[in-house]
Amino acid sequence: MSKRVLRADVASFYQNVDQDILLSVIARELNTERTPQEALESMIRRDFPSDHQKGNGLPQGQITSGFWANLYLKQVDEAFEGLDGVEFARYADDMVFAVNPRNISTDSVKQQLLSLLKVLRLETSEDKTFPQSGDEYQEQTKLDQEIDRLAKEIARLRAKLFRLNRDYLRRYSSDRWKFLETYQKLLSTLGICISPNWLGRKIEQEESKMIWFISGSLKFPQYPTSIEEIDRWGDLFRDQNIDWMLQLDAARKRLVGFFSTALGVLADKQKDEYLRELHRRRLRFATNRLCGLGLTPIADQVATEVIGRPWLIEVHWVCPGLSGCGRYDLLLKILRESESAFVRAHALRALAHHASTTT
Repeated sequence: MSKRVLRADVASFYQNVDQDILLSVIARELNTERTPQEALESMIRRDFPSDHQKGNGLPQGQITSGFWANLYLKQVDEAFEGLDGVEFARYADDMVFAVNPRNISTDSVKQQLLSLLKVLRLETSEDKTFPQSGDEYQEQTKLDQEIDRLAKEIARLRAKLFRLNRDYLRRYSSDRWKFLETYQKLLSTLGICISPNWLGRKIEQEESKMIWFISGSLKFPQYPTSIEEIDRWGDLFRDQNIDWMLQLDAARKRLVGFFSTALGVLADKQKDEYLRELHRRRLRFATNRLCGLGLTPIADQVATEVIGRPWLIEVHWVCPGLSGCGRYDLLLKILRESESAFVRAHALRALAHHASTTT
């Protein structure tokens, strides 16, 4: 008899974390003294926007929230780890139980889970909590081949940007930071947004492989030494690398297609949860890659989603991406309209970074 799988998800987990319970768990598990405990209380015991009840909630997206969430659910982990006939895995509030029906039923596991969550004043999300066969689970969680193919294609395209010719490498070695800042500006003329730090890491990786020596690399225009030459660099690069630019544009269009299709699926409440989760992944993938390759085609839609559904898209990708494509108006819109202090902080940071680099 093959194993059964119980998939479970907590309903509105971050909004419903009970702050009193969390603080008692922190005091017990971390054995905090009075002063740090008071500091933690001031951080955790605060009110949130309208989707949180008073006394409940953790901000979504923050690194510390993930840590507190794991601590909050620690007793759930302890209850199921080592339980005979059950293999258990959890990521935040998303849980998977592989159940041997000879030892225990999925119904029994679910009832135990509901009892544990009730103590924590939580409930499961009914549409995301269900049993299925092991074969069904493997089929639904297997690698998304469409994402995998496009990710590899984009990685090959981007890698060529880090394989510099001899002149660019010489300038990079001579004054690394100045070169990286200039090269970032040059790539922005192509609609590409990559931070200087990340550029430096990738250039080092490619240089160590000596791939720049291989024929077929990109053709780089003469290194610019004035603002006027920087402005012209993008046109020269496009003319000298027509095939590469066509491939880049095609990849961008496919990413935009992923994004638009995913939004349509997620707007249809009748779609089954497997299909919705598939398109959530594609939405995040498309947004992440377009933040580096150019958000312009979907900038307005992305800003709307960050304001209305900040849990759907990673804001720490989006705000630098909007800055990179010059949509400071959308950053200001996020700053004005978002109810999330975390989201507003990222928008403000992106605006502040832009101001610091243009003064």
